[in-house]
Amino acid sequence: MMRNVLVVDDDVQLCRLIQNTLRGEGFDIAIAHNLAASMRVLETQRPDVAIVDLGLGAESGLDLVRELQNYPQTGIIILSGKGDTIDRIVGLKVGADDYITKPFEPRELLARVRSYMRRSDRLGALRGSPSASSAIVLFDGWRLDRTGRELRSPSGDAVPLTTIEFDLLSTLAENDGKPVNRDDLFSVAPGHNTRSGYDRSVDVHIANLRKKIEQDPAKPQIIKTVRGVGYMLATTAQAG
Repeated sequence: MMRNVLVVDDDVQLCRLIQNTLRGEGFDIAIAHNLAASMRVLETQRPDVAIVDLGLGAESGLDLVRELQNYPQTGIIILSGKGDTIDRIVGLKVGADDYITKPFEPRELLARVRSYMRRSDRLGALRGSPSASSAIVLFDGWRLDRTGRELRSPSGDAVPLTTIEFDLLSTLAENDGKPVNRDDLFSVAPGHNTRSGYDRSVDVHIANLRKKIEQDPAKPQIIKTVRGVGYMLATTAQAG
């Protein structure tokens, strides 16, 4: 099955380079040079991955990243000429799955896209599980549906999560009561298989998760920090 990638960048030559690199590896590529063109693509397609430049002339790619939160099956890789840590963290906070700083090697971008696809396929295999109940995890009144990739609050409301937020929570739920070390959590995030340049990415995603599920994110009771190790789900999880 051909996989679809949306590339959003106002640099025509760079788009052509990315298009040639990915199309040569069997990907179907849609190109957009601004937000309006991006939305037109999304009206007719559901890309597996969106590669989004943060700087789109007078526009901001962050607006598109926020819009893409309405398409949870689409992974988001941010491109930016800004390489400092603050910009990377901002990109992660608004829901990006990965971040690449310009200039970059086309093969590196290809590797990041492939990494996301492999991980997405592994998670997608869960949808074919013959036992739907085993894909439901209940904890502290919350309901995590790993088949439908949905989180519902104790009041029954759907809580939107980014791809990485969902997968981090799922990983913690699988190990409830046991600390999950940072290296293992890094492996959950596509493109973050090495710590270089991404040391705070897991912390950012966990902080975002806490804002969505903790009564007081400053004093978390569900996701606890285990100093020197990582994080843990500090409540009992059970199959639903």
